[in-house]
Amino acid sequence: MHTPVSEIHEKALLRRLQAGEVTAFEDLYNYYKTPIARNLLRLLRDDDLAQDALQELFTRIWQNRHKIDPERSFRAYLYRVAQHLVVDYYRKAAANERLQENMLRDQQLDYSPEDTFMDKEQLELLHRIIEQLPAERRRVFEMHKLEGLSYNQIAETLNLKSSVISKHIYHANRFIKDYLGRNPKILLALLFLDI
Repeated sequence: MHTPVSEIHEKALLRRLQAGEVTAFEDLYNYYKTPIARNLLRLLRDDDLAQDALQELFTRIWQNRHKIDPERSFRAYLYRVAQHLVVDYYRKAAANERLQENMLRDQQLDYSPEDTFMDKEQLELLHRIIEQLPAERRRVFEMHKLEGLSYNQIAETLNLKSSVISKHIYHANRFIKDYLGRNPKILLALLFLDI
């Protein structure tokens, strides 16, 4: 597991990236490539596809570097772009019968790729699940999983102990996993939250 990059250091890297500094891009790539690749592999179930998606993801980051806001969570931005790449893959698989057959055989799935990608209705369902959490737990979960803040950053912002943050995350994850067991079609989005 790698050492977390500080928020201040990451913002500086993002500003340098916007200015076109290749070394800043390389630093961000080296920091994020492993966790992103791991999630892509879990979703695509194929190392070559995951590596292709990772390269495409960082190609897009470089091409759109001027659009990145250093004040917003870069981790959340990366995971959003990665999720779009996975959705595109499944959309192509759904349209390509041979690719679909290969994917189903390789992944031993018992449902079709059309079932796995998130449509607007399923995303709304995901948000409704999160909204069922108690207010403080929901805020902690959103700050950590969606905004990419560390336990310490959340504790400082909300004036809570880190142990309380940890407890909230644990119970929120458990609630969502239990809900998922009854509603597996929203698994794709939740895998990107690294629950």
